[in-house]
Amino acid sequence: KDANGKDLNAEQLYEALLKYNEGREDILKFDPNGEKFGAVVLAAGWRTPVLEGEKYAHLGIGTTPDVITNTQFEEIAAKGKVTRPSDGKEAKSVVFIQSPGKGEDDSDFEYCGAVTSMAALKQAKYVRDDYSDGKAYIFYQHMRTPGLAENFYKSMQQDPGIFLTKGEVMSVTKSGSQLMVEASNTLLGEKLKVRADLVVLSAGMVPVTADDPVVNLAYRQGPAFRDNALFNQYADSNFICFPYETQRTG
Repeated sequence: KDANGKDLNAEQLYEALLKYNEGREDILKFDPNGEKFGAVVLAAGWRTPVLEGEKYAHLGIGTTPDVITNTQFEEIAAKGKVTRPSDGKEAKSVVFIQSPGKGEDDSDFEYCGAVTSMAALKQAKYVRDDYSDGKAYIFYQHMRTPGLAENFYKSMQQDPGIFLTKGEVMSVTKSGSQLMVEASNTLLGEKLKVRADLVVLSAGMVPVTADDPVVNLAYRQGPAFRDNALFNQYADSNFICFPYETQRTG
């Protein structure tokens, strides 16, 4: 940025970088016998975000043991049938929440995308596979199922035990031994109340490079790019809509 805080244009940025690098030793040392590549894919992995604070307080995460993240749900399912963390009893009614926003805020959890949408559908099927009388409810603001994944989405819509609706989840509260999920602005045009044994929050997938660059490449994705605020501090053309693209095109 210049002295007034404005972004530099391409020519100004080039001049600024030339001045910055004056007298510095080039860290790139090419092996004359090595093979050169045009790009490097840094597949560093991801972690579940920490869901805490006022933004998520209405969902009961952190205060109610039977409100968990999608990662925690996967860990439970890997051990056998879906059960409640609080008492180990069968979880036959499960609500999956795709978006924490309410009112004018229809945003999903940070770092969500097609993967988390598909995970919710897959995990809803776990409930139906585990219990013949199981019910799964998915409340969403955006459902992303690109390409052939749309076929799986449609097959889940046909399952009588899986209920999907766009809607704002207003609150998750205790109701006896169960939980009560209240939602408004649904596709039905009315408020809904659903009793649930378990509530699953579709937390996003935070790239580990958001915490640590991992590899100090001279040219890399991640922190230090302009307009990072548009993409949760992790630069890309749009990691939600175009996960196969990067800023390095061509």
